[in-house]
Amino acid sequence: MYSFVHKAVFLVAKVSEQRADGYADRWFHGSVNYLDRHQVGWRVTERDARRDPGSRADRCLIFASEDAVRRVWTYPPTWRTMSDRELEALSWSPLGALRLSLEPS
Repeated sequence: MYSFVHKAVFLVAKVSEQRADGYADRWFHGSVNYLDRHQVGWRVTERDARRDPGSRADRCLIFASEDAVRRVWTYPPTWRTMSDRELEALSWSPLGALRLSLEPS
């Protein structure tokens, strides 16, 4: 099954490719996978957000599952070593989480 998470992995794998506007895709290496309390798989990846319209910080974390994407602006530098439960809590953090549903409108 080719899910959204697999597509996100593919995007991260293309880090060195140049985009049409002349700068490289802005994904950083070192993604982390975890299962939330409902056994939903998530991939967490740090991203350069300096050119994103309305960005709140230079970098953000993207939490991607098959059905949703969340962006977190405020997070600790040790996020890669957090437990599954800590990552899940961080993804819902009121300090910077923005949940974007990927369901068709």
